[in-house]
Parts: sequence; C-alpha cells; structure tokens
Amino acid sequence: MLKIQKSIVLFCVILMMGYFLIIPSAVNYKVEYELFVMLFGVLAWGISLLDKISEKDLAINNELARGYHFIDTYLIWYLLVIFIEAIITWKEYGYTFFTLLNSVMPYIYILFAFSLINIFVLDGGYAKFLHVVSNIGFVMLIVRFAGWYLYNYKSNDIFMGLVLETPNWIRNGLQRVDVVPLFGIIFVFYWFKFLTGTNKKRYLLISLIMVLYLILVTQVRYQLLVIIVVALTMLYKRPPVRNKTIFKFTLFLAFLIVVMIGGINFIIDLFSINSSLGSSTGIRIEAIQYFANLIEQRHNLLTGLGLLSQWNINASQILQIPQQSMYYRGIQSYYYLTDLGIMGCFIQFGLLSIILYGLMFIKFFRILSIKTLSENDRLFLSGIIIYLVLSCISLNIFDLSRSFDVPFYFGIIGYVYSKQLIKN
Repeated sequence: MLKIQKSIVLFCVILMMGYFLIIPSAVNYKVEYELFVMLFGVLAWGISLLDKISEKDLAINNELARGYHFIDTYLIWYLLVIFIEAIITWKEYGYTFFTLLNSVMPYIYILFAFSLINIFVLDGGYAKFLHVVSNIGFVMLIVRFAGWYLYNYKSNDIFMGLVLETPNWIRNGLQRVDVVPLFGIIFVFYWFKFLTGTNKKRYLLISLIMVLYLILVTQVRYQLLVIIVVALTMLYKRPPVRNKTIFKFTLFLAFLIVVMIGGINFIIDLFSINSSLGSSTGIRIEAIQYFANLIEQRHNLLTGLGLLSQWNINASQILQIPQQSMYYRGIQSYYYLTDLGIMGCFIQFGLLSIILYGLMFIKFFRILSIKTLSENDRLFLSGIIIYLVLSCISLNIFDLSRSFDVPFYFGIIGYVYSKQLIKN
C-alpha cells in the first residue's frame, strides 16, 4: 500500500499548497479542501496501521513499531487535551458542529505522521520523498511570486485566488502573499542539500529565491531573521575545514540581506513599539495583555479561553479589538491568535498548552541529543528543530496555516528515532 499512501499524502500536499486556488472561481473552496485533507489524514492513518499489521518482514515491522511508538507517546496526551478543549469550547460558546469541526481540524493533521514514517521506512530514508514534496512547494512559491508581481505591478489578477487568499494584507502599499505550508522544512531541506549534496549551485539558487520571497512578497521580517539564523547555524555545524569558503560566502550573503532590510537599526526597530515598524509589535503586546486579563477574570488559567473562532458570534466578540484601542478599525477589527505564537496557544489552552508545546520540544531535543546520530541526520534535524522553536515564538505551529507542518516534523524525527534504535 506504499503507492496509495504516497498518492494520498502528495495529493494533500498539493491541496494544502493551494494549487486548486490557481483555477479562477467565484467561490473560495479553501475550507472544503482543508476538510478533505483532514479526512484523508484519518484514512491515511488507518491504512498505515493496516500496513504495519500486514507487514511480514520482521525488521520493517520492528522499525515501524518504534516509529509509531514515538508518535503515540505524544499523541495520547495531545488528543486528550484537544478533546477537553473541544468540550469546553462547545459548552462555553455554543459552537455548531461544523464550527467546532473547523476549529479542531488543524489538530487532526498530525495523523499523517504515521503514513510519513511508513513511507520513509519503506523508501529507506526521508530524502527521496521530501525532495518530491519540496519541489511541489517550490513550484507553488514561484507561482505565488509571479501572481504577486502581476497583481501589484501589472494590475493583472490571473492568480487572484492565491494573491488574495489573505485580503488586505498590505505593507508598503503592496498586497502580500503568504508562504506555502512546509516553508521552513522545505528551506532547510534545500539548504541541507546545498551543504551536503553535489549540485550546490542549484540548491543555493533555490535557497536564495526563498529568502528573496520573504523579503519582497511576504515581508514577514521575523521569519526572515529565523531563516538567516537557521542557515548560519547549519553552516556552523558542518565541519569547518570543508566549508570555509561556503561559510564565508554565506556570512557575506547574510550581511547583504541585513543591509537590504535596513541593517541593525531595522532589527532594533523590529522589536520597538515606537518605531515605524512597531505597530505589529504593539498590537501583539496589547493582545497578550488583553487576553491575559480575560483569563484572570474568568479564572481559566488551566484550560485557557478555548478554541476561539470568528465563525461563532460569542467567540468573535472576545477576539474583537476594543473600541478604545488605538488599533481599532471598526467592527471587523480582530486580534489574531495566529500571530502570537506560543502565547496564542497558551491563550486558548492555558497551562494545558505545556503538553502541546513542552512535550513536543522535549521529545525532539532528546532525539537531537543522541550522540550516535549520523552527521547528516544531526545537521538536518538541527535545522528543522531550530526553525520550529524560533518560528513558534511569533507563529503558532498549530494554527490552520502551519498545522500541516506538524506531521512532517513528527514523521521525520520519528523515523530517525526508529532508525537509531534499530542501529543501536
């Protein structure tokens, strides 16, 4: 059933990347696509369990069992927390079934991790399949790049479904377009291939295009800084004798990028609420203070405020920016929990968020601390884990835009864990 699992996962990757948004349509079916992906995730999970039961090769079965166990020890607590929050949310806000399903949906994507481990084990590694996934993601990034340019500079709306996926997301007078799902993993994979592969020019060019996309198209400054930190850290972890030239070249590129985005003053302004860039920082600080006061007033420290959604009138009133706020722009002004990173998760789950984030980080860093990891595995895992941890400070990995990344983190790291146990 390997081909079936690969087909399901790749089809869902294509759906999540937004390929079907290329086709002009008067109706946006994005929510329906995401719902299909969730259902396919449950289907893929079932197939992966059947595969393990029917697998006659004891060595493969053993490797699958260890990989699945790595996920199970997290998944049991994870699903318990999601179930508790779903019940609380339903009772507190009166969600309809569909609204509750839409709120829970991103947390179900983790089930794809079982299929990914199955694919990696039977493929004999993660590189082959990730190469296909990365190419799918990069092609979509180029399409988004073209759509952004045509829309902003040529008034051509040929890819309007992609460009206006987040309407009125404007900075410096330009409509911005978000990155594709799995962006961090894809960048780390290409950068990893640049550092360890043979076709260095190709992978360097791809990596630079991805950085350029962050600078010009999304203009998400913090994510750009995270990418630079990840690239330099991976470079540093490589044996210095073999990479002196590459290291110097990359440092020079990083210096140029910092200069392009405004130098050290830009980085200082990034975290200052009094700078020209400070509005996004200011509204985040205000949102955290606002929700912290609500949690204190409602005595919801343990479970947080629940799975808040604008689709429910009671929950949307909590998300709405108060009229006395300097950031209030009318009744459609909302605080976005997705922009608050780990704090956004804490606001919804309270202390239970320690299970979602804390347990995940502990499991990942424990694998990274294994001394017998191969040099390449340690390098690649270092890249994706550092990206995950740093990006989560500002961007919540469990929100709908990034939750499809979660099974890939667990699939890759779970596979390496399984392989390491067999090796030892």
